[in-house]
Amino acid sequence: MRSRLLALIVVLVVIAGACGDAEPQAVEEDPTTTTTTTVDIDPTTTVAAAPTLPDYSEEIAGLITSPNDATLPDLDPQDSAGVYGFSRYVYQRVDGDTVIPSLIEGPQGFQTRCQELEDECSYLELAALYESGDDIPSYLRMDRETLGELVDQLGQTEAYLAQFETIDDACAAGMRVSSGQSPNMGIHLYDFTAGNRFDPAHPQMVLFAKEGGAGQGGAQIGTCANGQWTGDSEGYQAVGVVFNVAQSDEHPAGFAGDLDNWHIHFNLCQGANVAAVTTREQCEGAGGSWQAETNSWMMHAYVAPEFDAQGGVFSMFNPSIWPITDPALMEQNFVIPTGDGTIAAPITNFDFGDLEVDVGDTLRFANTDSVPHTVTAGSSFLPTPDFFDSGLLGTTDTYDLSFDTVGEYELFCALHPEMTATVTVN
Repeated sequence: MRSRLLALIVVLVVIAGACGDAEPQAVEEDPTTTTTTTVDIDPTTTVAAAPTLPDYSEEIAGLITSPNDATLPDLDPQDSAGVYGFSRYVYQRVDGDTVIPSLIEGPQGFQTRCQELEDECSYLELAALYESGDDIPSYLRMDRETLGELVDQLGQTEAYLAQFETIDDACAAGMRVSSGQSPNMGIHLYDFTAGNRFDPAHPQMVLFAKEGGAGQGGAQIGTCANGQWTGDSEGYQAVGVVFNVAQSDEHPAGFAGDLDNWHIHFNLCQGANVAAVTTREQCEGAGGSWQAETNSWMMHAYVAPEFDAQGGVFSMFNPSIWPITDPALMEQNFVIPTGDGTIAAPITNFDFGDLEVDVGDTLRFANTDSVPHTVTAGSSFLPTPDFFDSGLLGTTDTYDLSFDTVGEYELFCALHPEMTATVTVN
């Protein structure tokens, strides 16, 4: 289970049918709520009778929700939130105190995530797993037939990418540059012959990168003109592809299985040597083209064998693409600190993660899912909310929890009892 020293992530949608049939309404008060509990109990204490848990049905009905997979909820977060590849929403702080949305990734509700380094999720790992005949790991959430179909589709994508040995080949095919060289990703070159639908054998974009080119854009690198690359083409290699399909309300179908979590960009700056996510003023001032929303679903696929993505074939960033990065550090590259003495504990994809703190440290839980959760002491068999209970954590809600006594403390979600964790306090 991956480290949870990540950003506080804002959960921005709630499935209306999570509890009851009540129609959700906008919350009038400040949508960001933080409560704090300090636990000074003896962890060996037992409770004679399990108390009754609160009925949250009316409160759930009042939470802000998003109408579909592709729409941001009507919220105004006050701080940065989210981690690319691990949370449904990402908000970033730009230009001082301005916080803007930058990403929606995946469908609402539970998502099949396969970006753990110990999981066999890269293109070469998936292909080797299928050829081995071994049992399919449960985290892939697919059977052997589906895995075989996925590997075949990825093979079609690799064959397409192999046509372009040089960046001049891509220009000769009529492609156009739509970005600078994003770190651990590459330059996006758009193939206008691909149409606007999913076809594993014909993605809409090819990614090229070279050593030393990360972070460069615009006139620094060149562009396609008259079928040729105008800059120095030496060293560029095809490292992956991007699929770009028409935006729909629902998360689109694509590769076999559920690993391909498509994404939508917001506040995106293209073609300039500035940060990819920025304000319109900053982007246009640097000569870039700014988009409030890409109006399409996008997905990376790293199928170049020389640049196999250990974080997963469909991961957002690939540490084997320049600047070469230790895969174990990729998550930390996108951490948003919570401040001294506070440890971020995002509730991500119906999972509390590994929780270990020292006496006096503060765990800051933040609901990162599209449904509400609670952080409640005990278990579904023996709930002990008198020890600690967050109450309902809806959109952007956080809950601080600290411990004065060494020990191990069980917790669970009262709405989803299968969600359990143990806090180890040293």
